[in-house]
Amino acid sequence: MIIYSEYFSPRINSFFSIQGIERFCGVFLLTVYTRALEACGLEFRSDKLWVEFIDWEISNGEFDKAMILFDVLISTPIALFASHFEKFKQFVNSQEPDRILTSEEYNAITDLIYPKIKDSLDGEPLFFMEEYEDDSIPIDGENIEEVQPKTVRRRKHNEHALKAFREEIINRKHQLYLENEREVSIRWVYENAIKRPYFHVKPLERDQLRNWYSYLDFEIRTGKKTRVLFLFERCMIACANYEEMWIKYANYLEQLEDLASARAIYKRATGIHCPRKPGIHLAYSAFEEKLGDIETSEAILTEFDRRHPDYISIHLRLISIERRKANKNGNPDYSSLVAKYERLIQDSPSKKVASFWALKLARFHTRFRHDRKLAKKVLKEAISKDKDNVQLYLQLVDLAYSSSHSRDSEIIAAFDTAVDSKDLGLEERYQFSLRKMEFLEEMSGDISRLHQHIEKHLALEKTFDTPPQMTIFHGKRVPLFKETLPQQLVDQKHLKEEEPPEKRPKTEIMD
Repeated sequence: MIIYSEYFSPRINSFFSIQGIERFCGVFLLTVYTRALEACGLEFRSDKLWVEFIDWEISNGEFDKAMILFDVLISTPIALFASHFEKFKQFVNSQEPDRILTSEEYNAITDLIYPKIKDSLDGEPLFFMEEYEDDSIPIDGENIEEVQPKTVRRRKHNEHALKAFREEIINRKHQLYLENEREVSIRWVYENAIKRPYFHVKPLERDQLRNWYSYLDFEIRTGKKTRVLFLFERCMIACANYEEMWIKYANYLEQLEDLASARAIYKRATGIHCPRKPGIHLAYSAFEEKLGDIETSEAILTEFDRRHPDYISIHLRLISIERRKANKNGNPDYSSLVAKYERLIQDSPSKKVASFWALKLARFHTRFRHDRKLAKKVLKEAISKDKDNVQLYLQLVDLAYSSSHSRDSEIIAAFDTAVDSKDLGLEERYQFSLRKMEFLEEMSGDISRLHQHIEKHLALEKTFDTPPQMTIFHGKRVPLFKETLPQQLVDQKHLKEEEPPEKRPKTEIMD
């Protein structure tokens, strides 16, 4: 917006100082002003741009066009809304009503005010015609030397009629002004909390991210698509490196059934801003799979794994995609899936990573192959190699009383009871949300449920004052300590099995 404003001022004077090109320059500036408003007019601090455009129209004698701009401006929630309404009143009080109103508006107001001022007119008409000479450049672009002044007739309203017209025009806009005042007061809180509206490689503070989340949620609730899309684009300038914001943007467009735009957002995020982050690629893959394009869904993750290998969450999703494809057959063959699990166990660089995949394979045998004995065998083999892994023992206990006949809806309902509970603490609810994410990723046959839960989980994550230790989009190279093995969707690099946890260097979680 600032760039547009700085662009106009020197050009207006220089263009119109060149004799004979007024018409061309006028059309050019009108086009640029219009583009500027389309691009920046909803910006909360775009006041200067609006004022310059209106003043330019007034200076050209285009009072009706200035009035149209005022109509839009009065309903647009921007910072200096009150001063704009004062400027509007000054404009109305300085012009003849027929020059700023459409013929329909003029006739409607005439019918309304005439009975009220009829007695004050004392038989005089509402207006009389006056003549004046117009020496402005005609719009047909004639040579300036050949232009002759033209006699123009226009209305001059009676004093009583003029006062009544102006009062009615202002009163009609006053209600819009009051409604806009309420809108501005709400947005002012969010706008004042934005400390860094520009892009920077330095991470945003948590409060800043929460403010953007809340601001977007507010605009989405208002239901005005143009404003929501404009705010999303503003948000993505400051939050370009945050994949959860891109996911929120794409999900909003998907809810509007604008699938082409949602796909374009995913491509922008994965191709330009977050090419090394797994979370946005997982969301993009889920989006395509939900639309039935399994081949593209797999290709997105396969290409990411080729460029950035060793992300566990990527391997988990690829296995899940293959499982869902197999389930579409009447008699699914899971042999290739089991082989992949076994290969991941065998190729694991440490016993902790091997135990992680053993847990996944045991659950797969229990849930989909209904083979509890084989699941028990997998767990016991893992325990024999990783005897101090508590998670393996917990899973063995769970297997003893779990049922393979439970329905997805029952399990999800149990998770939701905990996640939505108002009696549980934030940390407990968050852990249950992670477990639900894990279930939907590994066990659910409906990708839509997983896709829907992602945004809800990310919103819960943003309520923490400091980032939680476990997130669904963890970076790789996460140390796996002896005491626990994360069951969430964590990503990790190879860990040296012989190096004790206390001597391992702490590495960055996120890329």
